[in-house]
Amino acid sequence: MNPGDEQELVRFRAAQAVLLEREAAEARLNVPRALKALEPDLQKASARIRACGLEDPFREDRLRDLPPGRVRSAVDEARKAGLMTDGPEWTVRGAQMSELVEGMHKSFQRQQDLDRDLPGLSRGM
Repeated sequence: MNPGDEQELVRFRAAQAVLLEREAAEARLNVPRALKALEPDLQKASARIRACGLEDPFREDRLRDLPPGRVRSAVDEARKAGLMTDGPEWTVRGAQMSELVEGMHKSFQRQQDLDRDLPGLSRGM
C-alpha cells in the first residue's frame, strides 16, 4: 500500500468511527405502543439517519400519526438498502441513505396529506 492509499484509508476509518460514535450517542425515540414490535429497528434506523446529519423521517409525531403498515414498509426499505445491518457497513451508504430518507419524507407527507383529506379512510395501509 502506498502512502497516499494509507492516508485515504485512515481518513475513511476516522469518518466511519465518527458516524458510529454519533449513532451510539443519539437519543432514543419514544415509540408508540402500536409500533412496539418495530422498536429495535426504528431505534436503529433513526439513530443512523440522525448520525449522518439527515432529518429523521421517524419523528415521534409521525410515528403516532402514520398507519403502522406505512412505517413497517419504510423500515423494510431501509433493510433492503443495507442500512439496518448489525455491523458498520451502513456507514458507507451515505448516498443511499440520503436518497432513501428523502423518499421516506415524501411518502410520509403524502400519507399525512391523504389522512388529512380523507380522515379514517387510509389508516389500515
